[in-house]
Amino acid sequence: MISQDAALRLTVLTLAVLNYGTFAWGAFAVFARKGRAGRGLSLIKAGACVSAAVILTAIFRAGTLSPANAYTAIVIYAGTLSLFWWCVRTNRKVPLSLAYSDDTPKHLVQRGPYRFVRHPFYTAYILAYLAAVVATANPWLWLVTVSMAAIYVHAAHVEEAKFTDSNLRSSYARYRTETGMFVPRLLR
Repeated sequence: MISQDAALRLTVLTLAVLNYGTFAWGAFAVFARKGRAGRGLSLIKAGACVSAAVILTAIFRAGTLSPANAYTAIVIYAGTLSLFWWCVRTNRKVPLSLAYSDDTPKHLVQRGPYRFVRHPFYTAYILAYLAAVVATANPWLWLVTVSMAAIYVHAAHVEEAKFTDSNLRSSYARYRTETGMFVPRLLR
């Protein structure tokens, strides 16, 4: 019979692998390759690979997982997958370009999860890193989470700058005042 800790660890580990694997698949299958991708994309790819390896190792090697932390992480991981797939479904007809691409935006997505946050893909990625911190209570994983969040924040700023230099600047300015970057604006 498998112990509760082993079952929780296996569930958390499985969901972590599923999240990071889905995100890696998405980089190749979900986003359009438009224009030239900058060095930032290489940073995201390298950072995501190293971070996933560190996180999976930390989960595997962690001591006994607190059931409350493990269940919370399970909910976060499930939520990140749901958010990611909601984004995929929302953009399936007209895919977004890869991060750090030098293309000019031709459309503005304001439906689906984009009604609540401007960068829901990045929100999902950041939450997946946060789930590992919660699961393991390992303070060193904050370094991974904050580092990757900083990369995603920078990528989001680069993408927003592309809108300010496009024909969509006034629509995007209005959207930006109404919608949070990664966290929904509760008071408008």
